Amino acid sequence: MDFIPNTLGVLIPIVAIIGGITVAIVAIFVDLKKAQLAQKLKLTALEKGVELPPEPPQPRPYPYRSGLVWIMVGVGVFVGIWVSTGSVEGAIWGIIPFLIGLALIISVRLRGKGSDG
Repeated sequence: MDFIPNTLGVLIPIVAIIGGITVAIVAIFVDLKKAQLAQKLKLTALEKGVELPPEPPQPRPYPYRSGLVWIMVGVGVFVGIWVSTGSVEGAIWGIIPFLIGLALIISVRLRGKGSDG
């Protein structure tokens, strides 16, 4: 009867990895098809002599987002390990993603608003 839990314990990560890879491949394929369709539309419009409408402005990415996500991951790891073990010694591993997030936010601040990168 131990066969089902053992098999399930092995299958869950395999299915999760295959699912994640599949989602990534499908997303890349959909983006490629969108770009090809837009290119075909532009070429068809130019062949017929139709003027293309102006491109809509692209939304500016939020520069602090990745830093804040890393900081929250660090806090989550710290609190999760601390609560589950009752010890701060293991929970200190949460400081690594926290400091990565802090470094990302500092780099955005140092770069300034006028920079493109």
